[in-house]
Amino acid sequence: WLAALGGADNLRCLEARASTRLRVELADITRLDDQALAALGCQGIQAVGEGVRHLVVGDRAAPLAHALNAGG
Repeated sequence: WLAALGGADNLRCLEARASTRLRVELADITRLDDQALAALGCQGIQAVGEGVRHLVVGDRAAPLAHALNAGG
């Protein structure tokens, strides 16, 4: 997941939103790999601001956010 988001150094903020979405704020949006995210099970990506995306990940948003924030 981190590689698909452009690497840990590209993440400014990552948090679970509702039960099905991750909100990610990226330093460089061009490093986001849509195809890699889809291969990992991301069901959709919504632009919500400059450098900010919501990733639809199903009911695993909270545990996934926790794991990614812990470095994995």
